[in-house]
Amino acid sequence: MIIWIDESFDGLDLTVDAIARDAIEAACCAAARGHHFMFGPRGLLKSVSASSALSMTARGVLAEIVDQYSFLAGLIKRLTYRIDILRNLPLVERRGDTHWAVPADQIAANGIRPTVLLAENSRDAEIYVSAAKHFQINDRLSDVQICVEPRNGNGAGISTELAKIALRSAEWCLCVTDSDIEFPGGTSGVIAGACSKAVSQQPHAVTRHVATTGRELENTIPISLLAPVVERTHPEEWQQYVDCETTFGKEALQYADLKNGMTLCALLSKRPTAPERTFWLGKVREQRAVPHCVNNERCDQSAHANCTILPGFGDRTAEHVQASMERESVRKMFNVAQTSHNFDAWLKLGEDVFFAGAAPKRLRV
Repeated sequence: MIIWIDESFDGLDLTVDAIARDAIEAACCAAARGHHFMFGPRGLLKSVSASSALSMTARGVLAEIVDQYSFLAGLIKRLTYRIDILRNLPLVERRGDTHWAVPADQIAANGIRPTVLLAENSRDAEIYVSAAKHFQINDRLSDVQICVEPRNGNGAGISTELAKIALRSAEWCLCVTDSDIEFPGGTSGVIAGACSKAVSQQPHAVTRHVATTGRELENTIPISLLAPVVERTHPEEWQQYVDCETTFGKEALQYADLKNGMTLCALLSKRPTAPERTFWLGKVREQRAVPHCVNNERCDQSAHANCTILPGFGDRTAEHVQASMERESVRKMFNVAQTSHNFDAWLKLGEDVFFAGAAPKRLRV
């Protein structure tokens, strides 16, 4: 993130104002360690850099920023997640989707840590970082590194973990989950909804929640990265998936359950007016041979529910894709990924992770 030193620090005597001094020290240390960018008005940074109250490290960081000011100003204009530090602010204020103001005394008391990347599990967090690296290449932001602290949200309990983080003023968090949207234009599922609610209920915390564009992470992984993995682990299921791309359309499959698969019986067990049922039955009816149960809109053999609409690839699909990516260079995997029809959704996933973790390279001061 960008840590912006606000004009409220202008003219303060850091030898007297210990809170202001410690807040600036914390911001400088975060920049020196490569955890966050630090910036602010040039005159203010230049003035503060001369204060004898600051450590040699802090003054070195400030001098480096002032020296590279024009270059950094152009770079920081491209970044979106920002924290303003204000000297006399009582509570954290949300100033936009990716913009917060934080009291100096909170920074002085707690210091500044890398952004927490909270995911439903550790594997997902690793893949989100891979998406962020691809976004970095796509947007030519090689002068920025990604610094996040991945954290396991314990699956369905992730909203509880997010709420706990929101209560800790020492942590800033981006939470990423599956959307669990089952049809185009649908609403988010229970987990994503609970995470959004956790953010809205804590307006004085630096937290944000975003969700995948498609149903789950597996739907968002570029198909050109998914294909070679699934062809190897589930060859028959993969061929069925390819056939479904033709019958249902690639767009529809962004809302399919790729881990567990989908059966007609499960679909027909939903209430008749459920929009996901209407959507998928409509897709099934577009096929040449329509099963009798679809025409009757009733499954009479629920005990033998093997009438597959779409096969499943298993719970470890994303894990296998990540392992495959780790065996190759980021650039090579990016080149493969960008040929996918769902590449834009992948970049969108990586965009928030990249900007939340945007940081400079570690400074030698």
